[in-house]
Order: sequence, then C-alpha cells, then structure tokens
Amino acid sequence: MTPEVLQFQRYDEKVDMWSVGAILFELLNGYPPFCGRNNVQLLQNIKSCTRLPFSQLIFQELHPDCVELCLKLLSTNPVDRFSFNEFSQHRFLRRKGLGN
Repeated sequence: MTPEVLQFQRYDEKVDMWSVGAILFELLNGYPPFCGRNNVQLLQNIKSCTRLPFSQLIFQELHPDCVELCLKLLSTNPVDRFSFNEFSQHRFLRRKGLGN
C-alpha cells in the first residue's frame, strides 16, 4: 500500500502506479521493495527508506532506465510519482526489443 493510503490521506489514481512499481520491483528482484509485520511498521520502513533495496545480484545488469522507472513509480510523494501517461511513455518501455 502507498504511504498516503497507510496514513489515511486523500489519494488518487497514482496509488495504482505505486502498485505497478511494487510489482515491477518484485518481478526484478524476487522480493517486495518494502515489508513490515503490520501497516505501522510498513509505513515506517517506507518513510525511512533512502534508496530502493535492489538486489546486488541484478543491479549491475539493470538498465538505468529500468531503475529510474522503479524509482518514479515508487516515489513516496504522489506529486513526484509517475502518472499512467508518464509511465506508458517512459523511454524504457519504448525501447526496441521490448515487444514494440
């Protein structure tokens, strides 16, 4: 869940983009970007995170555009988080060899 949902704040469609980022991160790394035994601990872990915990086994192989995509989707500030349009137009998804 996004920080704004965990804090019972107003939210918009960008919460769905957070979910896309969390799924992308887990597909790449094999584990979720944030965890906690309960929602309070999960929120604390999200807020205290200074960088995404990419697996060092794969990080060197990830394209910088893929890393940026994860960072923009998992931005704790919804103002900075990608919208669907920004996500769908991102250069990583528009690269040749990705089914385009």
